[in-house]
Amino acid sequence: MKVTKAKRIAVMDDRTAFGQGAVEEFKKAVQAAGGQIAAEEYTNDKAVEFNAQLTNIKAANADLLYFGGLDGQAGLIVKRMKQLGLRAQFVGSGGIADSVFIGSAGNAAEGAMAWEYGRPVDSLPEGRAFADKFKKRFGADTLTYAPFAYDCAWLAITAMKQANSVKPAVFMQTLRTMQYNGITGHISFDKYGDLNNPTSTLYQVKSMKWQPVTTIGAEK
Repeated sequence: MKVTKAKRIAVMDDRTAFGQGAVEEFKKAVQAAGGQIAAEEYTNDKAVEFNAQLTNIKAANADLLYFGGLDGQAGLIVKRMKQLGLRAQFVGSGGIADSVFIGSAGNAAEGAMAWEYGRPVDSLPEGRAFADKFKKRFGADTLTYAPFAYDCAWLAITAMKQANSVKPAVFMQTLRTMQYNGITGHISFDKYGDLNNPTSTLYQVKSMKWQPVTTIGAEK
Protein backbone atom coordinates (compact mmCIF):
# COMPACT_ATOMS: atom_id res chain seq x y z
CA MET A 1 0.00 0.00 0.00
CA LYS A 2 2.87 2.37 0.72
CA VAL A 3 4.21 1.85 -2.79
CA THR A 4 0.94 1.84 -4.75
CA LYS A 5 -0.98 4.35 -2.57
CA ALA A 6 -4.04 2.14 -3.04
CA LYS A 7 -6.97 2.62 -0.67
CA ARG A 8 -9.71 0.30 -1.95
CA ILE A 9 -8.34 -3.22 -2.17
CA ALA A 10 -9.86 -6.24 -3.90
CA VAL A 11 -8.62 -9.77 -3.27
CA MET A 12 -9.05 -12.94 -5.27
CA ASP A 13 -7.68 -16.45 -4.79
CA ASP A 14 -7.61 -19.75 -6.64
CA ARG A 15 -9.08 -21.78 -3.72
CA THR A 16 -5.84 -23.70 -3.19
CA ALA A 17 -4.28 -23.75 0.27
CA PHE A 18 -1.45 -21.63 -1.10
CA GLY A 19 -3.69 -19.05 -2.75
CA GLN A 20 -6.12 -18.74 0.15
CA GLY A 21 -3.28 -18.53 2.66
CA ALA A 22 -1.57 -15.76 0.68
CA VAL A 23 -4.80 -13.74 0.52
CA GLU A 24 -5.52 -14.16 4.24
CA GLU A 25 -2.06 -12.87 5.17
CA PHE A 26 -2.40 -10.00 2.70
CA LYS A 27 -5.78 -9.02 4.17
CA LYS A 28 -4.25 -8.88 7.65
CA ALA A 29 -1.49 -6.59 6.36
CA VAL A 30 -4.02 -4.32 4.60
CA GLN A 31 -6.19 -4.02 7.69
CA ALA A 32 -3.18 -3.36 9.92
CA ALA A 33 -2.18 -0.52 7.57
CA GLY A 34 -5.66 0.99 7.70
CA GLY A 35 -6.70 -0.10 4.21
CA GLN A 36 -10.15 -1.20 3.10
CA ILE A 37 -11.07 -4.53 1.54
CA ALA A 38 -13.58 -3.42 -1.09
CA ALA A 39 -14.24 -6.80 -2.72
CA GLU A 40 -13.44 -10.48 -2.16
CA GLU A 41 -13.68 -12.92 -5.05
CA TYR A 42 -12.41 -16.39 -5.84
CA THR A 43 -11.93 -18.75 -8.74
CA ASN A 44 -10.32 -22.20 -8.97
CA ASP A 45 -6.87 -23.15 -10.13
CA LYS A 46 -8.17 -24.64 -13.41
CA ALA A 47 -10.33 -21.67 -14.48
CA VAL A 48 -9.59 -19.63 -17.61
CA GLU A 49 -12.55 -17.22 -17.49
CA PHE A 50 -12.82 -14.49 -14.85
CA ASN A 51 -15.38 -12.09 -16.29
CA ALA A 52 -17.85 -12.28 -13.37
CA GLN A 53 -15.22 -11.76 -10.67
CA LEU A 54 -13.48 -8.90 -12.45
CA THR A 55 -16.78 -7.19 -13.26
CA ASN A 56 -17.63 -7.25 -9.54
CA ILE A 57 -14.22 -5.85 -8.67
CA LYS A 58 -14.62 -3.07 -11.23
CA ALA A 59 -18.05 -2.22 -9.79
CA ALA A 60 -16.49 -1.98 -6.31
CA ASN A 61 -14.15 0.76 -7.59
CA ALA A 62 -11.11 -1.13 -6.36
CA ASP A 63 -7.80 0.53 -7.15
CA LEU A 64 -5.73 -2.60 -6.45
CA LEU A 65 -6.34 -6.31 -7.01
CA TYR A 66 -4.27 -8.81 -5.05
CA PHE A 67 -4.38 -12.34 -6.48
CA GLY A 68 -3.36 -15.44 -4.55
CA GLY A 69 -2.45 -18.02 -7.17
CA LEU A 70 0.19 -18.89 -9.74
CA ASP A 71 1.79 -17.43 -12.84
CA GLY A 72 -0.12 -18.75 -15.86
CA GLN A 73 -3.54 -18.07 -14.41
CA ALA A 74 -2.45 -14.69 -13.09
CA GLY A 75 -1.41 -13.73 -16.60
CA LEU A 76 -4.85 -14.59 -17.95
CA ILE A 77 -6.46 -12.48 -15.22
CA VAL A 78 -4.32 -9.46 -16.09
CA LYS A 79 -5.13 -9.86 -19.79
CA ARG A 80 -8.85 -9.96 -19.00
CA MET A 81 -8.52 -6.91 -16.72
CA LYS A 82 -7.19 -4.91 -19.65
CA GLN A 83 -9.97 -6.12 -21.94
CA LEU A 84 -12.60 -5.05 -19.38
CA GLY A 85 -11.00 -1.67 -18.80
CA LEU A 86 -10.28 -2.51 -15.16
CA ARG A 87 -7.49 -0.12 -14.23
CA ALA A 88 -6.80 -1.48 -10.74
CA GLN A 89 -3.13 -2.17 -10.00
CA PHE A 90 -2.51 -5.93 -10.16
CA VAL A 91 -0.37 -7.40 -7.39
CA GLY A 92 0.31 -11.12 -7.27
CA SER A 93 1.46 -13.53 -4.60
CA GLY A 94 4.64 -15.59 -4.70
CA GLY A 95 5.10 -17.78 -7.77
CA ILE A 96 4.05 -15.11 -10.29
CA ALA A 97 7.13 -13.01 -11.05
CA ASP A 98 8.44 -15.12 -13.92
CA SER A 99 8.43 -15.48 -17.71
CA VAL A 100 5.35 -17.74 -17.64
CA PHE A 101 3.25 -14.83 -16.35
CA ILE A 102 4.54 -12.47 -19.03
CA GLY A 103 3.93 -15.05 -21.75
CA SER A 104 0.38 -15.59 -20.52
CA ALA A 105 -0.48 -11.90 -20.08
CA GLY A 106 1.22 -10.58 -23.19
CA ASN A 107 1.35 -6.79 -23.41
CA ALA A 108 -1.09 -6.55 -20.50
CA ALA A 109 1.75 -7.66 -18.22
CA GLU A 110 3.34 -4.21 -18.30
CA GLY A 111 3.05 -2.55 -14.89
CA ALA A 112 1.87 -5.66 -13.04
CA MET A 113 3.40 -6.31 -9.62
CA ALA A 114 4.12 -9.39 -7.52
CA TRP A 115 5.58 -10.14 -4.12
CA GLU A 116 8.18 -12.89 -4.00
CA TYR A 117 9.99 -14.40 -1.04
CA GLY A 118 13.57 -13.32 -0.40
CA ARG A 119 15.84 -10.85 -2.11
CA PRO A 120 16.49 -10.47 -5.87
CA VAL A 121 18.82 -13.13 -7.23
CA ASP A 122 21.53 -10.61 -8.17
CA SER A 123 21.75 -9.44 -4.55
CA LEU A 124 22.17 -12.95 -3.12
CA PRO A 125 25.67 -14.05 -2.04
CA GLU A 126 25.86 -16.78 -4.69
CA GLY A 127 22.91 -15.60 -6.75
CA ARG A 128 24.61 -14.65 -10.01
CA ALA A 129 26.65 -17.83 -10.14
CA PHE A 130 23.49 -19.86 -9.48
CA ALA A 131 21.58 -18.00 -12.21
CA ASP A 132 24.37 -18.62 -14.72
CA LYS A 133 24.49 -22.35 -13.92
CA PHE A 134 20.69 -22.56 -14.07
CA LYS A 135 20.59 -21.00 -17.54
CA LYS A 136 23.38 -23.25 -18.78
CA ARG A 137 21.59 -26.35 -17.47
CA PHE A 138 17.99 -25.53 -18.45
CA GLY A 139 18.39 -22.96 -21.23
CA ALA A 140 16.21 -20.39 -19.47
CA ASP A 141 16.50 -17.64 -16.90
CA THR A 142 16.13 -18.75 -13.30
CA LEU A 143 12.73 -18.44 -11.65
CA THR A 144 12.63 -16.04 -8.70
CA TYR A 145 12.04 -18.86 -6.23
CA ALA A 146 14.53 -21.34 -7.73
CA PRO A 147 17.49 -20.52 -5.44
CA PHE A 148 15.22 -20.81 -2.41
CA ALA A 149 13.90 -24.18 -3.56
CA TYR A 150 17.51 -25.29 -4.12
CA ASP A 151 18.49 -24.28 -0.60
CA CYS A 152 15.39 -25.94 0.81
CA ALA A 153 16.28 -29.25 -0.82
CA TRP A 154 19.88 -29.12 0.40
CA LEU A 155 18.80 -28.16 3.91
CA ALA A 156 16.68 -31.31 4.06
CA ILE A 157 19.46 -33.48 2.57
CA THR A 158 22.05 -32.08 4.99
CA ALA A 159 19.73 -32.59 7.96
CA MET A 160 19.15 -36.22 6.94
CA LYS A 161 22.89 -36.81 6.68
CA GLN A 162 23.62 -35.20 10.05
CA ALA A 163 20.78 -37.09 11.74
CA ASN A 164 21.70 -40.30 9.90
CA SER A 165 18.01 -40.84 9.19
CA VAL A 166 15.44 -40.14 6.49
CA LYS A 167 12.57 -40.27 8.98
CA PRO A 168 10.99 -36.81 9.34
CA ALA A 169 10.44 -37.26 13.08
CA VAL A 170 14.21 -37.68 13.45
CA PHE A 171 15.82 -35.32 10.95
CA MET A 172 13.36 -32.47 11.57
CA GLN A 173 14.84 -32.05 15.05
CA THR A 174 18.25 -31.56 13.45
CA LEU A 175 16.84 -29.21 10.82
CA ARG A 176 15.37 -26.88 13.44
CA THR A 177 18.78 -26.20 14.99
CA MET A 178 20.86 -26.01 11.81
CA GLN A 179 22.99 -23.05 10.78
CA TYR A 180 23.32 -23.29 7.01
CA ASN A 181 25.05 -21.11 4.42
CA GLY A 182 23.29 -21.47 1.09
CA ILE A 183 22.75 -19.71 -2.21
CA THR A 184 20.36 -17.30 -0.49
CA GLY A 185 22.66 -16.56 2.44
CA HIS A 186 22.74 -17.71 6.05
CA ILE A 187 19.72 -19.79 7.04
CA SER A 188 18.48 -20.58 10.55
CA PHE A 189 15.14 -20.99 12.26
CA ASP A 190 13.45 -19.65 15.39
CA LYS A 191 11.80 -21.73 18.12
CA TYR A 192 8.60 -21.92 16.07
CA GLY A 193 10.37 -23.29 13.01
CA ASP A 194 10.04 -20.01 11.11
CA LEU A 195 12.93 -18.51 9.17
CA ASN A 196 15.04 -16.00 11.08
CA ASN A 197 15.32 -12.63 9.34
CA PRO A 198 12.97 -13.37 6.42
CA THR A 199 12.66 -10.90 3.56
CA SER A 200 10.37 -10.40 0.58
CA THR A 201 10.68 -8.33 -2.58
CA LEU A 202 8.09 -6.47 -4.62
CA TYR A 203 8.69 -6.78 -8.37
CA GLN A 204 7.09 -4.91 -11.27
CA VAL A 205 7.04 -5.59 -15.00
CA LYS A 206 8.90 -2.75 -16.73
CA SER A 207 9.64 -2.95 -20.46
CA MET A 208 8.29 -6.52 -20.28
CA LYS A 209 10.84 -7.65 -17.69
CA TRP A 210 10.42 -8.18 -13.95
CA GLN A 211 12.37 -5.56 -12.02
CA PRO A 212 12.73 -5.30 -8.20
CA VAL A 213 10.96 -2.30 -6.66
CA THR A 214 11.63 -2.71 -2.95
CA THR A 215 12.73 -5.36 -0.46
CA ILE A 216 11.45 -5.52 3.11
CA GLY A 217 12.08 -7.64 6.18
CA ALA A 218 9.17 -9.40 7.83
CA GLU A 219 8.04 -8.24 11.24
CA LYS A 220 8.77 -10.79 13.94
